[in-house]
Amino acid sequence: MDRADSIWERVKQQVIDGYSSAVEKADELARVGHRKLDSASIRRHIGREMMTLGGRVFHLIEDGQNADIAADDVVLRSLERIRNLEKELEEKEREIEEIRKKVPDESDEGASDTSESVVTPDDEVS
Repeated sequence: MDRADSIWERVKQQVIDGYSSAVEKADELARVGHRKLDSASIRRHIGREMMTLGGRVFHLIEDGQNADIAADDVVLRSLERIRNLEKELEEKEREIEEIRKKVPDESDEGASDTSESVVTPDDEVS
């Protein structure tokens, strides 16, 4: 009966380890996915702000105010918003990298440790 108990304990531990690993990976994927959605939203805001900026610059040039572009309040506000959004985007990308660094990849967890504890047909109870 000791051999059966030993096999059962190993199987139980493998199930627990697998569950823990799956939970960690699911959590990582959820956190990364959330940040990627945030990044996509920020990119859309940058694109819209670029369109606003481009439209304003176009109208200033059309109105013959080429020299006033760099001093225009609308242009300066757009530039500031774009810079801030780009900083936010960089921060989201850093967060994604940090999340990925904290949760080890399954291939990094030392396959030799798990292969030693895997129940094999040789472990059959007689």
